[in-house]
Amino acid sequence: MSRNPIHVTECNSCHGIKLLTFIQVRELCKAIVASPQRLAQFKELQRDIQTPMGLIQDVKTRWNSTFEMLTRALRLQSYIEQWIALSTTEEKYAELWLSKGEWAQVQEAIVFLKPLSDYTHAISTGQHATIHNAFFIYNDIFDHMEKQRKRIWKRAGITTWASGFLSATKECQRTFRKYYSRTEKQSLIYNLATILDPSKKLSLYADWGNLTVQDPSVMQPNTDCIAYSEYYKYVGISLSVFVSFA
Repeated sequence: MSRNPIHVTECNSCHGIKLLTFIQVRELCKAIVASPQRLAQFKELQRDIQTPMGLIQDVKTRWNSTFEMLTRALRLQSYIEQWIALSTTEEKYAELWLSKGEWAQVQEAIVFLKPLSDYTHAISTGQHATIHNAFFIYNDIFDHMEKQRKRIWKRAGITTWASGFLSATKECQRTFRKYYSRTEKQSLIYNLATILDPSKKLSLYADWGNLTVQDPSVMQPNTDCIAYSEYYKYVGISLSVFVSFA
């Protein structure tokens, strides 16, 4: 795939949660980072930090940048509030002040995006093939999304922002399912890569019970034939892979 589905999912979730507080965080980061004078002011407030830091402005085409922007902003929350309160700060930036509840939204977004950031980092920095991990990554992220949605759903009655957050996470799931469905076109490759990984073998199919899966042969233009059938073998599932060359 030419696009990273994890990054696309992150973008979709952030787009949905813009209805909440992301615009404020983004505008604050832009305001401070874009001006050398404002950035210097902001760093001057961090006297108790050995190496003062600036904020991070997210970029749509840069993987994990929104997660990094929110994480850095939450870490420097007290300094952001101090900067807004400075007498030298332009009055228009006072409108970007985040309430306690809005900072809670930022924290929730970070919790939701953390696994996506971790997997993107692991995939993009590795020097080896990762196709054998694809299904496990998809499953783990699907489970994470559902777990977070259930947790936030319980707060829907006590927080005003939960409904918007749930809508954003639902869009995440929809986007991720779209990319997951594309693995069906190359299911042979994905499944064999998973099975041939010594650390995985047939563990992915542990909950398939006695199910037997039949797949058609895959014929190549050069008459090479890779035929496979019943390749899920776990608790009664038989595996046979035949490779023949014309």
